Amino acid sequence: MPIPSRPTVDFHRRLRKDEVFDRLFQAILDGTLQPGERIRDVELQEWLGVSRTPIRLAIDRLVEMNLIESRPNRFTRVSPAAPGRIPELLQVMCAFWELATRLTIETLDETSALECRELLAEAARACREHDGSRAEEAVEHMRRAMFFFSEHSDNELLRVLVVRIGAALRFQMSLQGDSMDKLLLESVFERLDEAVEARDSAAAGEAIRHVQATGRRLCGVTA
Repeated sequence: MPIPSRPTVDFHRRLRKDEVFDRLFQAILDGTLQPGERIRDVELQEWLGVSRTPIRLAIDRLVEMNLIESRPNRFTRVSPAAPGRIPELLQVMCAFWELATRLTIETLDETSALECRELLAEAARACREHDGSRAEEAVEHMRRAMFFFSEHSDNELLRVLVVRIGAALRFQMSLQGDSMDKLLLESVFERLDEAVEARDSAAAGEAIRHVQATGRRLCGVTA
């Protein structure tokens, strides 16, 4: 889809670089910017109504998240579909997820544990009911669960890595259609819920490793 020609965002209340990043991030995830589409600074400046500096800062962040590819003096484009990368992204995501869980699950207070269990129950329910959700929405539930644990780990680097890998996986899954095995993922969320209730990091790790072991089947990737 071509970049819109008129400014569509009011940037007055937030830092421009953050607003530009959020707008481009959402445009990639919702398909306004298509996989493989060339991105030109001058078009983004016209669309967003900002200078080149916040645009380049946002693009640099999106390159780090594998949502944009950039080759100096050649091109900048939205990353193309790469279904073969999905199992790799899922494997890395689960490794960070297990680490975050191990760092936090045994020390969660009652309020945080309840919040986590509600999040996991909502995720399991969405997978069970299917509710017309696409694969990337199931991944988003998984990303939220992982982000919850990383947020409670007091490890800033882990939080940054979780955001980057989670966004890249969600983007690639959004190009796959409704191919995720949601019933398999439902069972993982239920096992994690039980592990949080028992404050059992070993059981949580086992559930997450099951996601790693069944990655291709879970994500519907056959190549």
